[in-house]
Amino acid sequence: GRIGREAQRIHRTVRELLDYARASPVSTTTASEHPARPGDLADAIEQVTRLLRPQKGMKDVKFETSCGEGIPPVGVSTDRLVQVILNLVLNAADAQRMADTKGRAITLACRRENERVVIEVEDNGPGIPEELRQKVFEPFFTTKPAGEGTGLGLATSAAIVEQAGGIISARARKDETPGARMVIELPVAGAKL
Repeated sequence: GRIGREAQRIHRTVRELLDYARASPVSTTTASEHPARPGDLADAIEQVTRLLRPQKGMKDVKFETSCGEGIPPVGVSTDRLVQVILNLVLNAADAQRMADTKGRAITLACRRENERVVIEVEDNGPGIPEELRQKVFEPFFTTKPAGEGTGLGLATSAAIVEQAGGIISARARKDETPGARMVIELPVAGAKL
């Protein structure tokens, strides 16, 4: 069952990526076939960690999750939340691996703030230089070596978040130690930011 769900999620992800490449993040056909349903953030985070923990390249990564009780559904489907969070976590892990970070750790946290939910993905890798923090969301921009990244992951994630009326940003860690923090603000299902 899990393999079937993941295959379906991959199929939807590829279709959405193709829509994005056609300059239309979600075509009208896709939207009518799969109307946006409110997403369950706790479920999305659980799916991401369940997918990644057994992966060979993730064995030495310490995952911490912190989602308070009663996080309401958000205006992005659970599948799309998985896509966005998975991309952010994989980028964090890649940055840590390329920088040969010791004691790799990735924290996924969420909380409610009025009519929005804030999601943070924080790592202890090399971080993102301040002058590149806006640029990383541009299509085809990548900080990875040639052949290792397409530069579409964060652009696609930003399109998904923005289409739902949300905001995504790259920041320094709260404690100012080395690392990166990606912050997503999404409206509670039915609300506007």
